[in-house]
Amino acid sequence: MENSPAGTYVRNPIGSKHEPWVDDDGCTILVKLLQMSETDHLTEPLYIHFDDQKGESTEFGSQRELYHNQATGESVHMCLVNPGMSLPIGDSCRNGEELFVYNGSLITEEEEYTKWGWIRFPAATYPLPKRTLLKAGTTGAQVYRKTGHLAESAMATYPLPKR
Repeated sequence: MENSPAGTYVRNPIGSKHEPWVDDDGCTILVKLLQMSETDHLTEPLYIHFDDQKGESTEFGSQRELYHNQATGESVHMCLVNPGMSLPIGDSCRNGEELFVYNGSLITEEEEYTKWGWIRFPAATYPLPKRTLLKAGTTGAQVYRKTGHLAESAMATYPLPKR
């Protein structure tokens, strides 16, 4: 496995074998099982260190595309949301959206999600009531955002665990 510093997005293809490597000072790993569709085109692991490169400028701050699957509509981005700015609902959110707060906080109408907070909005007719207001807290937010992967058509392409 490649030596991956803090802030690295790793995507291992279905059927790949890998062994996590941890430095003496430890690490935290976010593992998202069944994140790969059988239509995924990757044949080698994908490593992106998202702290090294700035993303494209947006109305809310910036974002960097980490992955996109044309067949399922799945997109993965690292978003840097400026303090008090809203994270908009894109068309891909109609087919589901998951957000992981890497740093800072995101605020809905009802709750504040701080570092390591997880929010999941199902595929539905948008906007969902809780999703209409989603903005960064006073220090901003760095957010892993995955969209477009929870629609019925996309879910059918994910391999089910063998029993």
